[in-house]
Formats: sequence, structure tokens, C-alpha cells
Amino acid sequence: MYGGVTGSGTDFVVAALRQGGADVYNASLGQGLLSDPIDKTITSFVVFLILAGVSSRFLARFPLGDRLVHVGRRAGKVARADRDSVGQLIP
Repeated sequence: MYGGVTGSGTDFVVAALRQGGADVYNASLGQGLLSDPIDKTITSFVVFLILAGVSSRFLARFPLGDRLVHVGRRAGKVARADRDSVGQLIP
């Protein structure tokens, strides 16, 4: 409808492929194959960094969270002196 340009950040790739002679379908497919793996990799890495910074006390509140806390400490992760609401160390 708009020649493959929709206002997203990767429209310059679609526009460049269209200028190169590709039809809308091939230009959109090429953009997806070029930018999506990079985007997903960066997004996954950012989520990993965010989750790695979450305290073990917070993780322990989730289902099976106590297992995550134990696995992280066994794997050599620095054990923090996180305490639960009554002041006892998380096992």
C-alpha cells in the first residue's frame, strides 16, 4: 500500500532495496532477513543483562525461583547477602 515503507526504523533498508530494483515483497523479505536477527540478538542480550542484575531475593519470589537462586550461587555467581522479609538468609 505504501510501497513497503511503514514508518519503522528499518524502512531505509526497504527503500534502498526498492531503489535497487526489488519489488515490495523481496524488499520487505530482505529487510527482515537482514535486520531481524540483529535486532533479536541485541534484545536478548539486553534482557539477559537486566535479569542478571535482578537480586536473588526478588528472583526467589517467582515459581521455582528458589532453584534459580541456588543454581546461580553454585555456578560461582557472587553470593549477595540478600535477606527475606524476616531478616533470615535465603537458603
